[in-house]
Amino acid sequence: MLRIWILLVLSLPQFKTFERNFSSKCLEDTNKFLEDLQSETPQMYALLMYDSVGKEGSNILHGNIDQLGSYSECTSAQNPSGKFSGQYCKLAIQQGKIDYSVAICVPNSCKNEDIMMLEWLGFFKYQNMSFTSPSPVLSFLVTNNTYRVKSVFCQNNVPNVDAFVGVCMFVVILFIIMTISGTIFITIKEWKKKSAGNKLKDSLSLAHKHYGTVSFYKINGQQLQVNTPKSKFDSPEHNPMETTENNNGVDFFNWILTSFAIQNSVPALFRAKNTVRSYSVINGIRVLSLLWIISGHVCHFILFNNLDNPVQWLVSVPNNVLYIFSLGGPFYLAVDSLFLISGLLSARTLLNMHHQPEKGLTFKILKDYVIRRLQRNRLLMIALAGFLLLTCFIVTALISWFFKLPIGLHFDSRLLTHEVYNAQYYTKPYCRYGPFLIGIMLGILLHHRETSLLKTKASVLAGWLCCLATMTAVIAFGYALDGSIEYYSVLPVLYQALHRSVWAAAVGWIILACEEGYAGFIQSLLSSKLWIPLANLSYACFLIHPAVIELYNGLQETLLHYTDINMVDASQIRAKLLRVRNKSTLQIPCKLPVINLQRHVINYKHFVMSSHAKCSISPTLSFLKAVSA
Repeated sequence: MLRIWILLVLSLPQFKTFERNFSSKCLEDTNKFLEDLQSETPQMYALLMYDSVGKEGSNILHGNIDQLGSYSECTSAQNPSGKFSGQYCKLAIQQGKIDYSVAICVPNSCKNEDIMMLEWLGFFKYQNMSFTSPSPVLSFLVTNNTYRVKSVFCQNNVPNVDAFVGVCMFVVILFIIMTISGTIFITIKEWKKKSAGNKLKDSLSLAHKHYGTVSFYKINGQQLQVNTPKSKFDSPEHNPMETTENNNGVDFFNWILTSFAIQNSVPALFRAKNTVRSYSVINGIRVLSLLWIISGHVCHFILFNNLDNPVQWLVSVPNNVLYIFSLGGPFYLAVDSLFLISGLLSARTLLNMHHQPEKGLTFKILKDYVIRRLQRNRLLMIALAGFLLLTCFIVTALISWFFKLPIGLHFDSRLLTHEVYNAQYYTKPYCRYGPFLIGIMLGILLHHRETSLLKTKASVLAGWLCCLATMTAVIAFGYALDGSIEYYSVLPVLYQALHRSVWAAAVGWIILACEEGYAGFIQSLLSSKLWIPLANLSYACFLIHPAVIELYNGLQETLLHYTDINMVDASQIRAKLLRVRNKSTLQIPCKLPVINLQRHVINYKHFVMSSHAKCSISPTLSFLKAVSA
């Protein structure tokens, strides 16, 4: 009767404007759904739609306030006439000062504004009970028990593809096509080469049939070099300069297809071989740091989106030392370990470029001049590094004192301070470059060493004791110091300013001790070849894993209940394996082909510049070399 009265009211002239913004199809389908639900023999699809509506559960005082219903049950409901099906929608509701979500299932002909209006008119009811009734338990927790629907969001099965998404999809499809094409191209080349070799083998066998013992492999090798030369692009280490000299041109199409071929990408990914002058222990540190970061992000995303008892989580986890590898205490130290490694490798790359043969680059000439001047004055380098570190410490301390930044993820009455922490401190380079600078200093130290830096066993023992004590102190003070506003003092400020660089220095000692041969089983563990394939995936994992975690969590229809076991249960392990698999899949058609292309382009550029600019650059090169000598 109420729905008929509303239809009559909407037909009045003064409601014509409202009617233009309202879908008559939505109103008709909703009316049909509610009639089939409240009939003497309810239709099965109507029961499915109503059963999928979110309902108030237990454990509300621990944070289980969202009523999410069942997404799959709602979307599986189909009207027998085929006019509409179930559509899953979430209503953002404010009750007093508490915001929460309630899911309802409505016909898919309804839009967001239609649902808002129908809810305002009180349409969604069953046996005089609203689908979105106020929570009785929350009414005891709020002083002002007002209730309103703030917004509606409906899950549309049709994806919203904007320009950015379109470009991304185009690039992904292009990489997939290039990978398939390159793989087929290499396969055909190998098949043709094998066929030519078999024909040559048969002809040689026939020609030398009556010649006693003939070294077939020697002759075959000579003939293959003449008649079936080895492809110039079979190896990813191919130098395009040879091709340019022989063919007076570069076959870019061949380069591209060969670079994207799986036959070249997969072996490069799983090649367990360290390069010259590489620090083998870095692979283990890099992988363990990455796993630490992924573990923290898994728990972080679950906390804010997928827990049905977040209040209990906030009470238990941040101050529990067992959760140092997720979100307890200074759980973010793995990022500073990666910054240290970045500085170390950057210094090694720069210094190795300095000692490489000349290729006529003006930038290299200028760089050589600067590096020689810095090397001659080691005190200047130390003073510059000390000044930059001191600047980082002072700026971080001032920002921490001004904003009273918390230590780690201590959730108190300042939940909004976490946003200030990220915006004013965590993402600022001038607060975070301390570990990177320490890595650069370590790289210079290791590069220029001519003898062992650790002379005595006493110095080794003292170094290890200081390293372990420093790491323990950084973790312990992260839990012991109180960063709350009421008790904020100079100690949290000093900790905030120093602990990242101090941790990086301790990790740097481990690298130094391993390079010097004073790390024992730690060196054997961190330098194991098992880390190399995972280390090759580390950068791609670091970039992609947040999106993969969000996707994995977003596909879950039910919330996770926090317990100590659930934080390390099989589902999270499967999620991490899923992320590694996805990143391996992305690494093969994306990163490795780009590296191969970059190698070809750089080699070709060096050849062209050395061929055409050698005469004009030689006088300048000789002059600057004389100045810097």
